[in-house]
Amino acid sequence: MNWKNNWIHVNSTTLFTYYFPHEKRWKKAIDEMWIIPFFYWMLLTDHWASYKKYENILYHFFCLAHILRELLWSIENEKKNWPVKFKKLILDAKRLKERMIKEW
Repeated sequence: MNWKNNWIHVNSTTLFTYYFPHEKRWKKAIDEMWIIPFFYWMLLTDHWASYKKYENILYHFFCLAHILRELLWSIENEKKNWPVKFKKLILDAKRLKERMIKEW
């Protein structure tokens, strides 16, 4: 058995999920998966630089959990005030959305 570590690349829609193990995380692995290079609409990612290289994607969106993680790093390491305010704005909007869904 090959115990070498691999990345698990995941592509999903509301109906389907595709898992693609590969020893690389970079563009080579994404190309070999054969989904993103031929996809032309929206892509929600973890902000990994390799995804930005696909000019065929019309809209790139970034995962909110990863944005919050980057804001936390900025709060802890850069000691600026804007990431604190931005994090609060995001979390307030999330709570408002959840409340509206619950009340509706």
